[in-house]
Amino acid sequence: MRLGSDEDAAAAPGTGSRRSEASAYPEQAPWLGGEGARFGRFGLMVSAGLFLFMLARATLARDYRSDAESYLRSVGREHTLDTVMPLSVEETRQEEVDVKTTLLALMEKNKELESRIEGLEARSQGKNSGAPAR
Repeated sequence: MRLGSDEDAAAAPGTGSRRSEASAYPEQAPWLGGEGARFGRFGLMVSAGLFLFMLARATLARDYRSDAESYLRSVGREHTLDTVMPLSVEETRQEEVDVKTTLLALMEKNKELESRIEGLEARSQGKNSGAPAR
């Protein structure tokens, strides 16, 4: 240490900052953790919440499926709708219901046809039993 150097003036009591050079708690950026950090953290949380809200709103509010369908139809490729875009859960359930009702209707028609066939077979056997054999 030399006489009259800047080091002596900074180290003199009452002339420098309140913290020493080797402080156990170094200063942080004021908007993250230093003095007055609450406003910075609050602003950061508000902006993050606003960003998440806008992202969720854009994702959930827009119907991308109908946009894609209308685009494919306008281009003239409506035959590729099934391969390009899978069915939604609601459409899949509706298709399952339609298949089940069709299956039940076909089973009833099959039973009706079987009963008609049995009746025709019984009639043809009754005619054949009374007719002379050739």
